[in-house]
Amino acid sequence: MTTNRTSHPTGVPDLRSYRAIHDALRSANEQLVVGLRSLPESPDAPDRVHGLRRWFAGYRAELRTHHELEDEVFFPALAGRVRAFAAYAAVLEEDHHRLDELIQLLQEALDRMAVEPLPGGSPVAAAASEHATELRDLMAGHLDVEDRDILPMFEHHFTAAEYDVLDQEALKSVSLRQALFTVPWFMATASPEAAAHTFSDAPLSMKAVHALTRGRYARLALQAFGPEGVAVRAEGVLS
Repeated sequence: MTTNRTSHPTGVPDLRSYRAIHDALRSANEQLVVGLRSLPESPDAPDRVHGLRRWFAGYRAELRTHHELEDEVFFPALAGRVRAFAAYAAVLEEDHHRLDELIQLLQEALDRMAVEPLPGGSPVAAAASEHATELRDLMAGHLDVEDRDILPMFEHHFTAAEYDVLDQEALKSVSLRQALFTVPWFMATASPEAAAHTFSDAPLSMKAVHALTRGRYARLALQAFGPEGVAVRAEGVLS
């Protein structure tokens, strides 16, 4: 579905970072699915569960922050300017509600896995894997719609300066605590090209956060997913 273009704005917004975050979310979702499927048979399952719980605490906050910023900053701006957005609003909101439910179910399953044994065929591990798979598949379709139909609305109806105001408003809403996870997570999960572009434009404060947290994040990801799981990308292959 195309947007109802009115006048062509001068200075088209740069949404490369927005799309790069979507790609990183896809990769992280695949990483989580693969990690949970392999977990029951892993010889270091208890240690991996501990790592997974810590990793998922940061990742679930990233997911919630991402769609809360869309709901509170980006999507209202579109709704106020682009008539075509109304055709998507209800479905996007419904997806966000279901994502919240799946995030909660996954957290509860990981909490139970931390206190229960994990033999092959563990029903708790199976449930966690099912929730992660639904999360991955739901977000794949959701992000595809946003990339294909929603983000171009900003490019067609907002100037670069107008979009920058929204972007800065969103950035101010991200707490330092969340940035301590999001910054190293994104830099480790995004494509090398996207990570390099984002880093080159990042403020010095975010570059400092990355320098201070990248080693800790790498150790956490290794504990949670193992050497092979760390390399999983959205295509389902090892990079």
